[in-house]
Amino acid sequence: MPVIKQPLNSFGTWMVCALAEFDLRQKDLAEMLGTTREYLSYLARGDNASEALRTRWKRRSQDALERYRNNLKPGPEP
Repeated sequence: MPVIKQPLNSFGTWMVCALAEFDLRQKDLAEMLGTTREYLSYLARGDNASEALRTRWKRRSQDALERYRNNLKPGPEP
């Protein structure tokens, strides 16, 4: 019998949209943040994680994605 996943919380919904914008996988974001894909999934789907914890991880994720975006921008031509 297949496992039924819990629905995404607000962090999970934001994360899925942000990853789609950058064409990244959850694993890629986890590597940027120095954590595991499983822990991000726990934060994105779990109601056990406090709102404060999810907010901190969202800010960390936003910072990591901003750094990623800045690295994608073409630099000035030499």
